[in-house]
Amino acid sequence: GITDLLSGILVMTAMWSVNLILTGGSAIKQFFNLDTIFNSGPVKLLPEGLFPHRQLIMVALIAIAVKYALDWYLSTKNGLLLRASGDNSQYVVNLARDPGSMKILGLAIGNGCTALAGCILAQLNQNADINSGKGMVVMALASVIIGISVFRRLGFFRFVTMAVLGSILYKACLMIALQLGLPNSYLKLLMAVLLTAAIVSEKINRKGGKRIAKRS
Repeated sequence: GITDLLSGILVMTAMWSVNLILTGGSAIKQFFNLDTIFNSGPVKLLPEGLFPHRQLIMVALIAIAVKYALDWYLSTKNGLLLRASGDNSQYVVNLARDPGSMKILGLAIGNGCTALAGCILAQLNQNADINSGKGMVVMALASVIIGISVFRRLGFFRFVTMAVLGSILYKACLMIALQLGLPNSYLKLLMAVLLTAAIVSEKINRKGGKRIAKRS
């Protein structure tokens, strides 16, 4: 059969051709002087003093809306089954539910969020670049791991919030490194180092939590 990893590689390979078809065979499709969420619609209702910051405001509002929508869904019965499918698929089987279907649902939600983010980025840059998604899987994984590692101990953050804060922290580290004069050629190396550090930190936190639990 086709493994999960192989299926992901196959889909990503196929989507490359799909993206080329959507952009008319060009790797970059520009659409200047067209209406976007940053220059038309509700954004025009912003006060004059806030209008220069419209891009940040719109992105923040959309991120908050998606965050609360995911929080609500993950707190429902179906959402809890989705979370259980990732943590303990056998438990879902014991409930007479198909964990495979739940995983497909999770992938659909994740891909929907990815498509939404891509639409926002394309409108922000006023072009669609099929190469802009390179490295996003590593970035997303690092954001989730960093967010959980750093903010889990605070106790009052939900997992979606931790992932969002982790992505902000991750990008902030990259921007600080660039501001300090790190060459762009070292950026991928820094991304790998941050991801490795996040994974190691998460494992250390888990071991520490287990030791505390045993002592208590």
